[in-house]
Amino acid sequence: MKYCSVLLLALFVSACSFKAKVLNADNSDVTPLDSRTPVAFVLAKEVPVVPENGIYRGTFETTSNDACTLDRMIDVTVEKARHAGANFIYAKRIKDVYVPGTSTYVGGAFVTTAGRNCVTILADFYYAETPAQAKFVREQKGDAWKK
Repeated sequence: MKYCSVLLLALFVSACSFKAKVLNADNSDVTPLDSRTPVAFVLAKEVPVVPENGIYRGTFETTSNDACTLDRMIDVTVEKARHAGANFIYAKRIKDVYVPGTSTYVGGAFVTTAGRNCVTILADFYYAETPAQAKFVREQKGDAWKK
């Protein structure tokens, strides 16, 4: 019984494990941004233009094997953007994907996982400094009086 419990836990964790990939980027010389750096998340449908002074940092895609909620996927995308030295996320596609359940025969019993809906995100990462971002950073540091 202990073996089945451990196996069930392993199946559950693997079903919700995080897998994402940076599709293309050359960020070997980029310094990651710290966790307090603001990151803009922009939907391509709403703002069909990337920053003209933006430096491309790569394209990122989450998969349907990830922790599937929209909030979690946005958090993961922001975290990956910071790691890539990007402060501007241009979300080209956000879609729901149905992931069917699985059945496996283990230790004399069938183990079944339920199907679920997952959110996937495809986004480009950029680094761009805008006047609004500069003002926000100054306010965060406490020197907003400087123009």
